[in-house]
Amino acid sequence: MKCKVCGSEKFEFVSEERIEAPGEYTSDIGHYKCRRCGTR
Repeated sequence: MKCKVCGSEKFEFVSEERIEAPGEYTSDIGHYKCRRCGTR
């Protein structure tokens, strides 16, 4: 995976919080953000 803006290959996963109903399965929801320039 390479950043379209700056070309960096260093990304971090940013999880997006969701409110779940009791007993509901929570999955990993979120997006990757470039560590160098902050682009999604």
